[in-house]
Amino acid sequence: MRLWNLAPLIPEAHRFTRVFNGRRELIDHILVSHRLVHASPQVDTGGAELPSIGSDPGARRDQPASDHAPLVAKFDLA
Repeated sequence: MRLWNLAPLIPEAHRFTRVFNGRRELIDHILVSHRLVHASPQVDTGGAELPSIGSDPGARRDQPASDHAPLVAKFDLA
């Protein structure tokens, strides 16, 4: 079965889910079936202000918030 990535539908200004060393990256994706691609999806990351992370995975160990933006898709199933 083939799946389609909804990343191209994210508004370009919000097309990132993490900031690594000051560089925006899209590392989270939503994959859907052919039927859902045609259900007029709206996809966004919300444009959250994210902290920039570095190479040390332990640097954010006790931080209260995630270093990833939420990736949300809405579908018109009517």
